[in-house]
Amino acid sequence: DLFENYFSVTDKNLADVLSKIANMQSKDVFITGLEKLSPDDLVNIGNLVNTTKITSIIKKWNENKTNFDEEFWQKLFQDYSWILSQIFACPYLKIGEKTYCGGKEDDNKGGVLGDLQYQNDLTGNIAFIEIKTPKDNILIGEKYRGEQGRENMVFSMNKELTGSINQVLNQNGNINLKCLEY
Repeated sequence: DLFENYFSVTDKNLADVLSKIANMQSKDVFITGLEKLSPDDLVNIGNLVNTTKITSIIKKWNENKTNFDEEFWQKLFQDYSWILSQIFACPYLKIGEKTYCGGKEDDNKGGVLGDLQYQNDLTGNIAFIEIKTPKDNILIGEKYRGEQGRENMVFSMNKELTGSINQVLNQNGNINLKCLEY
């Protein structure tokens, strides 16, 4: 009873303590403790978690800048699916990877696969995502118009980017909604 309300967290044991909290069998004690915190404390904890997640993905990106294997990037975005959902104005959930969208002929050829698909749970809207690796040039290297280093400088899209746009349009045109229901 003497140590029931006493818990010491140090720089040395912080990661271990957080791991134990994250892997607790019963989360009720942890949730009860969180409910006692102020809204500002909860926001601060959330910000720390989000900062850590973003720092982690940036580190992985920097460590793999020269990795040109699309399968690696596919797996990375599967493991960190939350990062892609950050680009949408409303919450989307990952619903598939390499998902068949339709379009196969009788000879079982010609099907359309998408790299990743996300869906908004409220609206049912679907987002198709095509992955490009760091080696894929999505812009033509020379400027199209404008002055070097100025805001009016623009570049043209390379075939990798226009090809990806066409892939997404093709996936949308061939989507078989039954295959995406979850």
